[in-house]
This record gives sequence, structure tokens and C-alpha cells, in this order.
Amino acid sequence: MRYTSFFWRFKVSVNRLLVTLGNNRNLWYQLKMKNFYILLFLCAFAISLSGCSKSIRPPLGLNNQKQLMPCPNSPNCVSSFQSDKAYIPPFHARSGTDPIQELKKCLSRFPAINVLENSNHYLRAIATSSIFGFIDDIEFLLIGDSVYIRSASRSGYYDFNKNRERIERIRQVFTEGCR
Repeated sequence: MRYTSFFWRFKVSVNRLLVTLGNNRNLWYQLKMKNFYILLFLCAFAISLSGCSKSIRPPLGLNNQKQLMPCPNSPNCVSSFQSDKAYIPPFHARSGTDPIQELKKCLSRFPAINVLENSNHYLRAIATSSIFGFIDDIEFLLIGDSVYIRSASRSGYYDFNKNRERIERIRQVFTEGCR
């Protein structure tokens, strides 16, 4: 079986180079140190990625005031119950429709979003990023004819406005009628 991975090819090419160098100890030492630094960098990069991929589920659902849980202090969350920069306006349901069922139908159009829980006034889903598999929690709460939203990343500190952009895309599909 022929190994074709990048690291195997890299190791083989470095070993061939070392064999051709022969007894030139100084150059051999420099190449060995270069490999050490590359390996050190790759290990540090892998450790930093594993630290970002923790997926601890924050408290979700309703609090004592029958509202969605507040956002944490990090900028990776948006909510209709916030009054600061994390605020996002609620959706307004059309008359004559069941907003939660309509939202469930709309969310099925997004392949990265999976609905986990729904009732007649509450819907919870998760969105998974395509590259690293980061998980974001999305909640919808129906109060009157308004659908309140909370979307938060489970890991990391900053989400580059991914939660806000995702909710705005969902809003656009929802207002168009999930056709």
C-alpha cells in the first residue's frame, strides 16, 4: 500500500534530502531543527483547534419570566429579549398560519439546521458549521403574533456575525412564506 498523505510525503522527502547531504552535519542540524519547528507549530495549531471545539451546551429554554435565556457577555449571541447590541427584532407571523409549524417548514430548507424540539409555542434547533462542525443553538418562542429568537454559539468567543446572518436568512425565508 502506498502512503499518499501529505505528512508521509514530507517525511520521505526530508529523509531523502538528509541521505544526499551525507556528512554535512551543520546543514543536517539546520534541517532537523526546521522539522522540529514545523512539528511544534502543527501541534500548537491542533491543540488550539481542539480547545475551540468544545461543545458544552449552555442553559436553554425559558427562564422564570417565560422568556428565552439571556445571551452571555460574549458577542456570539443574538436575542429578541436583549436591549444591547445583541438585539435582533422578532419575526411577525402572518394571520391564519401556525408560526411554529411554518418555521419548522422553513428550517427544513437549510441543510445545516436540525430541529430538535418543538411544541405549539417553542422550537429549538441546532446549526452545524460545515468546516469545523461548530454547533450553534437556535430557539424560537411564540408570544402573541411575534416569534422571539435566540441564537448563540456553544463555543468560542466571537462568531463573525454568523448567528445574526443566519437569523436574517431565516427571516427572509419566513416572510416569503417558505415556498
